Amino acid sequence: KQLQEWRRGYATPPPPITEDNPFNPNNDIRYAHIEPPLAECLADVVVRVRSYWEDFVAADLVAGQTVLLVAHGNSLRALCKELDRISDEDIADLNIPTGTPLHYELDDDLRPRETMAVLERSLDPVAAKAAAEAVARQAD
Repeated sequence: KQLQEWRRGYATPPPPITEDNPFNPNNDIRYAHIEPPLAECLADVVVRVRSYWEDFVAADLVAGQTVLLVAHGNSLRALCKELDRISDEDIADLNIPTGTPLHYELDDDLRPRETMAVLERSLDPVAAKAAAEAVARQAD
């Protein structure tokens, strides 16, 4: 149950990675120019994704460009939460399978033209749902 709260919950971060952990990104030369957090929950990811959306993606969309976003599953969950206005409680049930494109058509306010379940935006909603169920079972 605790793993699911960390993995799929909204505001419960896992314990922070320790300074001496060999996987601590702050000890990796590739990240010397930034200070990655030692732990984060989806609420933290939403803040980062919203900022990126507003600072970069929205301008390209307003300029009439087609944008392809490729991201980690939790970043995609955060973006879907924002675009589809998914509640903090309901976001725990969203599993986005790896390699499953989602297609959003946005209006002039950069909101989805149609209201629908996230996986219905997939090119193959039936396959996406089956794959999402497999993702949900990963932590069982």
